[in-house]
Amino acid sequence: RMWRIYSLLSPLSDLPSIYEDYVAASPYPATLPVQPSTVNKSLVFRTMRDFYAGTKYALNQGMAGGYAGTPTRWSPGPGEQEVHGRWERPISLYRSQISFVIEMPPRSSSPTELSSPPPPHRHRRMD
Repeated sequence: RMWRIYSLLSPLSDLPSIYEDYVAASPYPATLPVQPSTVNKSLVFRTMRDFYAGTKYALNQGMAGGYAGTPTRWSPGPGEQEVHGRWERPISLYRSQISFVIEMPPRSSSPTELSSPPPPHRHRRMD
């Protein structure tokens, strides 16, 4: 999930999506540079709703697509017990009960809090 967030917010970063041991490899820096004015409210909301669409890890296509192409994974079925490996966990999980984004406008002492009660991938009003 860190790789996907970094790839959305800093698309020019060439970070690996695969690594052997996260602690030993330390594949991701603590921060990344972004192009000025490319990170905005809509991109943050899109990131919160992401399920790897458009990548080789897309959870809405092929075998990973689940029922009717949904990225939601509830409980593994009997067939999944026989498959070696795991599905990637999307940023937008069904267990996400609420999403918050705090917007700090320039030269303003009043931040705006935007919240979404359903899981982020089901809430389209946050744009």
